[in-house]
Amino acid sequence: MSLIKDVTSQLSLCFILILILMQGCSTQSVKKNQVPSLPAQQVAGLNAELEQLLLKDTLNLKKAKNLKARYQSLLMTSPEYSPAQLSLYHLSYEIEIVEFDINNKQRVINSQRELIRLYLKLPKAVRRELLPPTMVLYQAKFPNYVLSSNIWLSNQYYIATGKMPTKVTKEELYDLILLSAKASPGNLMVRAMAAEHAIDTGNTDFGIAALKEMVIEAPNSPLAPAMLADYYFKDAWNSACPHEYKASLKTSLTYYNNVLERNPESSLEVRKHTSLIYASLGFKPLALNEAKILAESNNFDALWRAAYIFVNYKKFDLAQAAFDKAEKIESFKQKPRGRGYADFLMASGRWSEVAEAYKKYLANREAINSWDTLHAALIAKKLKSMGEDIEYADIRSASSKVKTAKYDWPETLNRILHGGDQSPVVTNACDQLRLAFYKNASEIFNHENYPTEQDITGVTHNKERTFLLEANIFEEILFKK
Repeated sequence: MSLIKDVTSQLSLCFILILILMQGCSTQSVKKNQVPSLPAQQVAGLNAELEQLLLKDTLNLKKAKNLKARYQSLLMTSPEYSPAQLSLYHLSYEIEIVEFDINNKQRVINSQRELIRLYLKLPKAVRRELLPPTMVLYQAKFPNYVLSSNIWLSNQYYIATGKMPTKVTKEELYDLILLSAKASPGNLMVRAMAAEHAIDTGNTDFGIAALKEMVIEAPNSPLAPAMLADYYFKDAWNSACPHEYKASLKTSLTYYNNVLERNPESSLEVRKHTSLIYASLGFKPLALNEAKILAESNNFDALWRAAYIFVNYKKFDLAQAAFDKAEKIESFKQKPRGRGYADFLMASGRWSEVAEAYKKYLANREAINSWDTLHAALIAKKLKSMGEDIEYADIRSASSKVKTAKYDWPETLNRILHGGDQSPVVTNACDQLRLAFYKNASEIFNHENYPTEQDITGVTHNKERTFLLEANIFEEILFKK
């Protein structure tokens, strides 16, 4: 850290000196009509290439530097064209992360000087919502970081990638954020990261207060309200029973609407969350309206969220249309349908199609968790009860070499499904519903002891069943003998 601090202290001085020089130059007259009419078309083409470059897991330095030279060439003829300046800054920033070498002190300082010049040419309002040049030190040192104390995040990262994340201490992480905050004290992105760090490390009240302060200070910026909305949404959605956290859901909804007011272009991203919130709060017409807006898009994630909402309201024809539309999107044509599609097939009673869809899903998983194995067991048990020659192991065989993350609750339900322990203690409504479902399914699959509709109708029609797959396949397994 001492070398990083040494470099950053020099860069902070460099930052100030360049700012003074640029302010001195700003008194010179500039002809307003020097910008040709064509840069917008040229930048649009370059930006399309930039977007494709940044989609890759690894930046192609040769192509990136070639593209950088073309941005610079364009700016030779249109030096004040800020959209090109912004794209050039983004690209230069990404190149610097890849080439960063903390042991080459002079090279770091030289490359940072270039970034600082690009950064300071941008309008002040734009700079406030960009990562400043000194954040390269942060991103290059800690890619894919997870705080050492955050076990849950470590597990989620492993499940998603099959790799253990880089572990850093909160002190190391926070030091780098503070260094950038000192270099750009008015920068909203750095302040937002500091607030996020405070929340991640248990100083939630401080982090939330900082974000609320930003909402007031920057009335046109969607950054802080978006972060607050996400925080309150996750506070509810990561629980077993989201609808029991109505205060958090309503607060989240307020901030998401605030984001839409400040940035209408974020409509799809926001509606992916608001559709779930409306449904959890029991506002069916509003939830379906959000889903219909999502379904009209050509965005893969938005279409899948629309399908999810439709499935949970048993609008299976609309769900199928959303899935089919998503599958036709060029960049996702080869992407296998995920567990959401298998859930849809189960909920709509298309059991003959489920097994094959689920095998493909498991085969493309980086790692399998115990919810995956539980649903695999449920599919196999149902098909076997229908006389189809399929075993539990057959569904999992495609991914038999992949490590499985273990969680107690789905493993308990799995044992119940196979006729094991029937008496775990649960206290929340969502898990009580799941427990009732798997107990009844176990009776059907293992003992052919069908529960009567009167025995389970109170559970299947319970208002607390929002957004549980099991609630929507009760009729398929428990009512259709």
